[in-house]
Amino acid sequence: PAALPGLSKQYPPGPVMYTGGLENHPQVVAELATSRELWGTGPTVLERVRDPYQLFPALAGAGFRVPMLVRRGQPCPATGRWLRKPLRSGGGLGIRFAGMGEPPSADHVFQEFVDGVPMSVVYGGTTLLGVSEQLLGEPWLNAKPFVYCGSIGPVEPPTELVNRPASAVLDFGVRGLWNLDCVLSQDCVVPVEINPRYSASVEVVEHATGRAAFMVWQDQG
Repeated sequence: PAALPGLSKQYPPGPVMYTGGLENHPQVVAELATSRELWGTGPTVLERVRDPYQLFPALAGAGFRVPMLVRRGQPCPATGRWLRKPLRSGGGLGIRFAGMGEPPSADHVFQEFVDGVPMSVVYGGTTLLGVSEQLLGEPWLNAKPFVYCGSIGPVEPPTELVNRPASAVLDFGVRGLWNLDCVLSQDCVVPVEINPRYSASVEVVEHATGRAAFMVWQDQG
């Protein structure tokens, strides 16, 4: 990732929009933005929106149920089911079930495991563009547990998503296309992560609807 700003100097003039896991490298996004117009979420916002200790209280304030988090520096509880999640990752890489009493790590968070159907909700600004069901850790795709291996969509958005505004995320400063990863658990939408950039789920919505999601968002803005 550190090579991208230098490589970008070879490309024709124009704006830049990042994808992949580049949200884990806000310093690279900042460098790209010094020489090009950035279409998407800025580097200072990335630090906050990818921090569950900052994001989850905002989502809870908007009325969502959110997973419990173990406080920083505390071991994994001896009861319940918990995930050990990297603070900087993508596509489910590095996620696993935590062991009871497992010691803390500065690079990981212990997050409550929520059982249900994993889903991804694509937004352009505050506009809900589509919803897909995520395939995670599917043995028939030879995927490791929790690793993203595809999407199926579009699916009908749960009523809770239609009626609940996305303003809590926009208040963070998230811009452009982004998606909310969540779990549909007993008809309750439980957010687990924000991907503040163009994602694989966007492509599913685009292929299913025949609309270029970024152009739809720009037309509305």
